[in-house]
Amino acid sequence: MEKMRPVTTPDPKNLLRSLKSHRRLLRTLNEASRVPGMGQLEKNRAISRLLKALQEIIGGDSSWVAIRNEKSGEVIYPCHYQLPIPIKQLKKIPPQLGITRRVIVKGRPIFVADYPSHREAIPEIVRAGVKQFLGLPLKYQGRTFGMVGVCRLTPGNQPRPEQIASAETLGNILALVLGGTHLIQEEQKQKNELRVLREVTLHISSEQDLDRIYTLVIRRGMELLKLEAGAVEIWNAEKKGFVTTRNVNMPPRLENLFIPAGTGMTNLIIKTGKPVALSNYQKLRGAFPEIKQLGLTGMIGAPIRAGGSIFGILILGTRRPGRNFSRAEKHLIELLAEHASVAVQSAQFRKAQKEYETRLRQLSGGIISAQEEERKRIARELHDEHGQAVSLIKIRLDHLSRNWGKKLPPPVRRELAEINRLLSQNIQDIRRLIAALRPSMLDDLGLIPTLRWWLSRFENETGISTDLSLPRKWDRIPDQARTIVYRIIQESLTNTARHSAATRVKVTLKKRNGHLLAEIEDNGIGFRVEKVMSRPSESIGLMGIEERVALLGGKTEIKSQPGKGTRIRVELPLPGFSS
Repeated sequence: MEKMRPVTTPDPKNLLRSLKSHRRLLRTLNEASRVPGMGQLEKNRAISRLLKALQEIIGGDSSWVAIRNEKSGEVIYPCHYQLPIPIKQLKKIPPQLGITRRVIVKGRPIFVADYPSHREAIPEIVRAGVKQFLGLPLKYQGRTFGMVGVCRLTPGNQPRPEQIASAETLGNILALVLGGTHLIQEEQKQKNELRVLREVTLHISSEQDLDRIYTLVIRRGMELLKLEAGAVEIWNAEKKGFVTTRNVNMPPRLENLFIPAGTGMTNLIIKTGKPVALSNYQKLRGAFPEIKQLGLTGMIGAPIRAGGSIFGILILGTRRPGRNFSRAEKHLIELLAEHASVAVQSAQFRKAQKEYETRLRQLSGGIISAQEEERKRIARELHDEHGQAVSLIKIRLDHLSRNWGKKLPPPVRRELAEINRLLSQNIQDIRRLIAALRPSMLDDLGLIPTLRWWLSRFENETGISTDLSLPRKWDRIPDQARTIVYRIIQESLTNTARHSAATRVKVTLKKRNGHLLAEIEDNGIGFRVEKVMSRPSESIGLMGIEERVALLGGKTEIKSQPGKGTRIRVELPLPGFSS
């Protein structure tokens, strides 16, 4: 017969405590289930109750949450309960120190029975009087992002398995609450970083002023890293050192401050060629006195390069003591410096291109002016010398024919008549050349009478009908613009006569808001603009029109399609020329 075991009666007091403990735990779990829909204040209170419940299960005196930054590896403490002051002052710890890192890396609970003698004990936590420590991993969506720690200020027994199990249950609830919030914050932070970098990219890609580029990069760097001041130093070849080109939130006396190459933080960045971060600039050997006087402590900087060499330094700083910088923050300032490098090189290229275009335009203008002067000279010579000489010969020949023609043999009279005809033709050709080179009436009478004369002549010589449309009132325009408009219309009509097979051409001049608009449109066979403009031998006339218009800072528009005619539209800015 089996021996009967005595039935033990549980202690009513212990049973009551256990029931109360379970009720509190159930209330805590129930409250935790509602955390995602709570406001921030209620959420903080619920998290505190969860930490308090953890302490009661383990028999701890204080607790805290540690979250590891995935980019930098650093550990921060966003929330806690009954935390001793020395630990409260410990805002974050390096990634290589502490049991926290091991709990997060291994992803399992770790209990330390004698914390002060542990090789990874953190001095601040030891000074707080912590004797024992339990770390529980916080897991969310399959990855460990942090740890909840419960510490005892007096030694005790190792937590029982059921205590660890209950603590892990609460830890999982806490992980759900904090994990979602943490990921949202990290995602928001990354979105903000991308937004700022994109904004910098968009602004500097179109910006040409270097000072504005530097200011933008400094301000966006301060925004990303939450710092209060910044500057850009640019290499000065004459002084053989750096000069602070732009400052933000620094005294004006530091503008254009000369910083020798071997000084302070600048020297460290040049030597390493990489971003440099200092938690206490005041203690740096060779720190620049003017910068020290500002009271800046934490500082971070990165090189700005061009063509593989460092020509500038981006430096940001703060007066808040104990500011450390993570690897992710170094990477951010490096990205900003790279953006600045690209922007500066792009701005320099655009500046050089603009200067080249200006010199090219000046050269082109000089050539066009020289051509006009040469045209004037040749026209004068044709008129004053050759034209006068041929006219004089014709006058004398006419005199000879009138006085002696009847006495001359018929063959001689016929020869004189032919010579007279050739002279008349020659005089007409000279006048035509003079008109094509530079009609004197353009200088004497102005643009409109000259255009009317030219169109009438063009119509008579080509058989192409013309139509001239003018504004009701016309102001006299500058000589250079007058010549350019005349040449544009002349060249356009010449192209029409040679290539278009048109029967009609319309010339329109308008005045609009200080601009002169000229439009020449024909009903000819048209052409493919891109094809013709890609062949210099076929587009000399059109290119000449564009160059003349560009000389005055105007715009040229050439539209044409096969079978649909051609329209050339020119817009010239003429200050003071209004309708």
